[in-house]
Amino acid sequence: MRLDEEQESQNVEDRRGFRVSKGVAGGGIGSFTTFSTWILDSHRLADAGHIHLVWLNLGLSLVAGFAAVAVGHWLGGAV
Repeated sequence: MRLDEEQESQNVEDRRGFRVSKGVAGGGIGSFTTFSTWILDSHRLADAGHIHLVWLNLGLSLVAGFAAVAVGHWLGGAV
């Protein structure tokens, strides 16, 4: 393998890794805003005295989140 080919191969790997890390970083930052909004909404419901809606909001969100993880895991295994 020539030096140029080896260097080009390394550059392609670096670019792919960079794209993946940008996607992971974006997802990580996005999860903070999603979590903040979820907790803020729950807090506002609690302040308004709607305790049953707080539990419904928290419970359904957790169930939907774990269901999404299970479906993603299942779909990932099918690929």
